[in-house]
Amino acid sequence: MGLESLTESAQPRATRPAKKRAAPTYARPSSKKQTVVFDEDARREYLTGFSRRKTQRRQAAHAHVQHLIRDEIRQARLAAAEARKRQAAENVRAERLAYGLADDSAQQDDDDDRLDRERDFESDEHRAHVTVQTLDLDEDAPLPKPRATPPPKPPTPRTTPAPPTVAAPSGSLTGILEPVVAHAAMSDHVFPTVAARTERERPTTYTSKAERMQERQRQRARNHAQAEKRRAQHRAQHAAKKSKTTKSRRS
Repeated sequence: MGLESLTESAQPRATRPAKKRAAPTYARPSSKKQTVVFDEDARREYLTGFSRRKTQRRQAAHAHVQHLIRDEIRQARLAAAEARKRQAAENVRAERLAYGLADDSAQQDDDDDRLDRERDFESDEHRAHVTVQTLDLDEDAPLPKPRATPPPKPPTPRTTPAPPTVAAPSGSLTGILEPVVAHAAMSDHVFPTVAARTERERPTTYTSKAERMQERQRQRARNHAQAEKRRAQHRAQHAAKKSKTTKSRRS
């Protein structure tokens, strides 16, 4: 009794604390499982849109190539226009120097002023060149004369060349014959040429596959009926011949 009172288990309201077990290393962490949710519309769009996306890529590539071609053509036109401007300015300057109308510096200033008054406007399909000029309201200034357009030329009548005349040989009677008869006598073909007889083209009939199949079936049926008829005739002939042989033996 004294030993039991001294033990720990015998003490009132005394409990041994429970030991915590360590979690096993192979156990998965306890977390909420994530579910994979598919977007059915996006999935259907992806699976059924291969041809459409291919067509869109092809159209985009075609549009890009067309844009590059238009850009290249525009650059070529700009370069050609600039070259024509420079050539025109050089031609005007050379003419003015040749006639002694103005010096090179004054002409250069005029060219610069003219270039300042000129503008180019471009778009993807069109190009416009605009020249700005000062409006002169002086009433005494002469008005520009309209350009006279030359009258249209009358159409030239067509002349058919006359057939060459062949000289009649000496001692022939073609000189005293009528012109038509003489021409026929001098020509190589005295008798008129007769056109060759052309065979009439047979009409071509076109039938469908079902009609051709039905025609083949009818032909097979006709062939089968004819074969059966021949077999029946052969059997009848053979039976008649056999009966005749049997009667001759009995007699």
